[in-house]
Amino acid sequence: MGKRIGANRRRRTRTVSRRGRYVLVATVLLATAIGVAVRMVPLLHAGSGAQCIAVSIERIFRPHESVVTGLKVAGSGHVTAGEVIDRLGLHLPMVYSRMNKMLLNGLPRVSPWIAGAKLDGPREGVLTVVIAERIPVAMAAKPAVCFVDSEGVYIPFDPHVGGHLLLVSGLRDSGGADLPRLIGNDRWQMNRLLHGLAAFDPGIVSRVTQANFGSGGAVSLWLEGSPTEIAFDGNNLSAGLERLVELLPSVRSDSGVPAKIDLSCRNLAFITTGVNAGGGAGKARLKG
Repeated sequence: MGKRIGANRRRRTRTVSRRGRYVLVATVLLATAIGVAVRMVPLLHAGSGAQCIAVSIERIFRPHESVVTGLKVAGSGHVTAGEVIDRLGLHLPMVYSRMNKMLLNGLPRVSPWIAGAKLDGPREGVLTVVIAERIPVAMAAKPAVCFVDSEGVYIPFDPHVGGHLLLVSGLRDSGGADLPRLIGNDRWQMNRLLHGLAAFDPGIVSRVTQANFGSGGAVSLWLEGSPTEIAFDGNNLSAGLERLVELLPSVRSDSGVPAKIDLSCRNLAFITTGVNAGGGAGKARLKG
């Protein structure tokens, strides 16, 4: 029986096609192996063997997960990337999804300066932590001097921050909590005083250096360069400050320095003279 025309040609075509598929598969496998090897190189230099293997498995089977090989901190002059890594127990390289949870949950514990944070990246393996720092509004002695923000959180003292901040005392705090802060009512009293002073005459407010809080809303202030205690009813601070402005000229005209000016009683002012006052020590004068 004669051979069919074109049979040899079809056989050669099938053989060539089969070889092309083999070459294509081999090329893909080789490219994959090279890609895995390239991605493994920085890991082998950056971490332990077990961790490299774990991250490599993540990269191969979960390629959508970014791997963080470096960390930067922005927006903070009081927190470094090294402190974040050490205090949260991070071990780079690390899969971003796992690192993201550890950072967002743990960053507030890294430093009291951190009020909030967001993550930027990773870009080329580097993740940036953008920190929003707390803003001090007063100082306190605990027993060393520290800052306090409007949320009542104690912040480590920094001589380069703060400017003119008054020293507050007599306020209660949460004690041994992870992030010590003023308790709710005392925090409210401090903020009420600060807002009341800020809304009054800046010429007087800029001279206030110390505030001591008592019970029932009572507060005593001291002015810069003066030992005189000025007592107010914190529930009616603006009226007390207005009376203080009226009294200061006549008090200054007297000889000596008063030990205390009590403005806590409505429409009355009790002035207690000091040891250098002209009328003798301990003399009290009543002004309406």
